[in-house]
Amino acid sequence: MCLGGVEFRLDNLHFHRPSEHWVRGRPRGAELHAVHVRADAELRACVVAVFVDLGEPGASEGKPPSGIDLPALFPGGGFHRYEGSLTTGAFDEVVSWVVMDEPVQVEEPALRAFVRAHADRPRPVQPLNRRFVLRTG
Repeated sequence: MCLGGVEFRLDNLHFHRPSEHWVRGRPRGAELHAVHVRADAELRACVVAVFVDLGEPGASEGKPPSGIDLPALFPGGGFHRYEGSLTTGAFDEVVSWVVMDEPVQVEEPALRAFVRAHADRPRPVQPLNRRFVLRTG
């Protein structure tokens, strides 16, 4: 991906349950983080966060997914951007966050079960401090 003329490569995908970002004072069911790192040697990351609605658990949700349709997990529409930190480890302030406005609904039972069973716990909500949050339309 390219952000501000800088190229990033996808490093990893992971989920948090419930979401780490909150909307109108409340978390969503889960949140996908697509972590991208700079293509050059400088330590810098861009994380695309997507709210994930898991629906109700189903009886056939015991088998792990054989793959993930990644484009299906990225909604269209607007997003919020801000400069912040990693939400795990040393919490280094090296992240450009892109938080999508619209949630995606996960229909595949195996992926819903995987997220429910393997999502990381969220970091507590942090104060904005002097961060500016930019919003697209």
